[in-house]
Amino acid sequence: MRLAVAGLAVAVSAGCTSSSSTTSSGATPSTTASASPSSVTNQKPELSAITVGVLPAVATATLYLAIKEGYFTQQGLTVTPKQLAVSTEAIPLLLHGTIGISTGNMDTYLAADANGVLPLKILNETALCSPGTLRILTLPSSGITSAAGLSGKTVATPTAVNIETLALGRLLGSEAKSLHYVVIPFANMSAALAAGRVNAIATLEPYTSAAEHADGAKPVLDICGGPNAGMPLGGYFTSASWAAKYPNTARAFQTAMNKAQALADSNPALIRQILPTFMKVTAQVAAKVQIPQFGTTLDSAAIQEIANLAFTGGEAKHQISVTNLLLTQP
Repeated sequence: MRLAVAGLAVAVSAGCTSSSSTTSSGATPSTTASASPSSVTNQKPELSAITVGVLPAVATATLYLAIKEGYFTQQGLTVTPKQLAVSTEAIPLLLHGTIGISTGNMDTYLAADANGVLPLKILNETALCSPGTLRILTLPSSGITSAAGLSGKTVATPTAVNIETLALGRLLGSEAKSLHYVVIPFANMSAALAAGRVNAIATLEPYTSAAEHADGAKPVLDICGGPNAGMPLGGYFTSASWAAKYPNTARAFQTAMNKAQALADSNPALIRQILPTFMKVTAQVAAKVQIPQFGTTLDSAAIQEIANLAFTGGEAKHQISVTNLLLTQP
């Protein structure tokens, strides 16, 4: 199930956005798209090797699956992953050409485009918000057993405003305003919860399963419930200038990733098998991980809703139309 559009129709209406929306710097990132799909289909990539920034999480395991299955090689590419700690770390690397493509939260990159920081091209979605893949956990000793018990409590999130906080706001409404967010990297959240530094953690797989296994943490809220079901949590991004300079390379990457994500959707066990090869996850924990559905298309309506949430949540300074940011299928 993909994200329902009707609930935020007013924010998506043509009166709010247009394909020529400008950023605060006066740039028009929506019009700096790469070459048209028909001109790059089945063409040899301009680059034979690229470095891709990647966040260590289940959502990005399909990149390693694509490497293992030889999907990039089939497209004439050699891909070298560069692990990152948070989405924002990749943006200067993309601007300086240190990496060509990066994974990250969908909202972070849409905000970077809207704020005039990184004129953007979106190549693929990563994971979709699926049951059990993005949750709030607490310890049994906290006494918190439901979403209502989170009122006024401290909750760990990886950055001050991100897809977790935006999704929580959408799910809980005004109740979300009572939460006190504490910025802690995903890898450190379980320890912070065990030490009593926070009352709860908003985390994703495989960190969720690891916290349950190591500390006995318990889920009290599935963030992917209700209106957030099917929401594209992240994507693979590049700068508009990079996509325009290397359109065949961008298309080759997109094709390989779509193939890998379709494979993961048909055989989730492959993701559990590959997790311990690029993360500090035991096979025992990997076996318990909830595998999300992966995006194999670019859903402009669903991505537009993320842009709208980033704007209304204050992460993006301007509201944008995402249509021309997408590297659409030929």
